[in-house]
Amino acid sequence: MTAAETSAFEALLTDDRYGVHVVLARDPGAPTDADPPLPSLPYVLIYPTGGRDEQHRSTGPHVTRRPSWVVHAVGESSESAELVLGFVDDHLRPPPSRWGVIPVVGGQRTKRIRRDDVVGVQVDDSSTPVVCYAIAAYSFESSPDLS
Repeated sequence: MTAAETSAFEALLTDDRYGVHVVLARDPGAPTDADPPLPSLPYVLIYPTGGRDEQHRSTGPHVTRRPSWVVHAVGESSESAELVLGFVDDHLRPPPSRWGVIPVVGGQRTKRIRRDDVVGVQVDDSSTPVVCYAIAAYSFESSPDLS
């Protein structure tokens, strides 16, 4: 996964019309003093997960990547978390067909985003205030544009 792929994924979710903040997860090795505070609820937290690399004999010397991200849709209630996850899914896989959008990444040929997994709503009662979050995983295929 490259920074450009993550930026393209994050840009697909950034939409000021809805008041849902999109935040890329902080590097766990970064100093805690430099961490900006999380935005007010509701928000979307994106965790890059790396994905898989594949190389097939027919593709020749290049590798096709499948970068992936885990998205936490965070709200003050389970209903709010589900609504935020609906916002995410509507941006990445618009209704009514739910075909994923194709991210634009310079120098790469990409395919439609797909939703790989959905986990039910979880409650984080260790935070103040208590928050609920819904989790989904998304990915897309990315390979070098050799044209």
